[in-house]
Amino acid sequence: MSSLSEPYEYVLYIDEAGDDGLKRVKPIDENGGSEWLCIGGMLIRTEYETKTVEWVKSVRTEINAVQGPALHYRDLSPTKRRRACELLADYPCRFFAVVSNKKNMRGHNNTRAARRGGKQWYYNYCVRILMERVTDFCLRDSIKRFGSPRYLKVILVHVEVTHTARQRRIGNY
Repeated sequence: MSSLSEPYEYVLYIDEAGDDGLKRVKPIDENGGSEWLCIGGMLIRTEYETKTVEWVKSVRTEINAVQGPALHYRDLSPTKRRRACELLADYPCRFFAVVSNKKNMRGHNNTRAARRGGKQWYYNYCVRILMERVTDFCLRDSIKRFGSPRYLKVILVHVEVTHTARQRRIGNY
């Protein structure tokens, strides 16, 4: 088992869009939650870890989305969305996504996960799928580059907006 001080070669930022509620789902149910749960990840090598804030600022400036500190895809016009994606494609990073349509999951309950205290089992399951893809890539890449597996640092991004001030908080969980 590794210690917390082990050096890591990769950093993965994970964020979600939508919610993981399955009791009521749009468009089937009135007042239902979002139809989709999307879990996305941006993977970078450690050498670029200090550059990510600069990247976001640069993209925001380029597409003229400078009203707040964050870059939220859902808040962008179609033109700005396309341009942001084009700009991000030029950075030394990889993107991974799990996109799940909740209509077929509506009302489903995972009793095994619930017994283990899994209140957000659906979210956790989607993150697990994302992590399987990312760790497979990291393993193959690190074997090719270094001849042995290397560590991955995972950051779950959480954006919190308060009524008194707009602040971006990023938490490592």
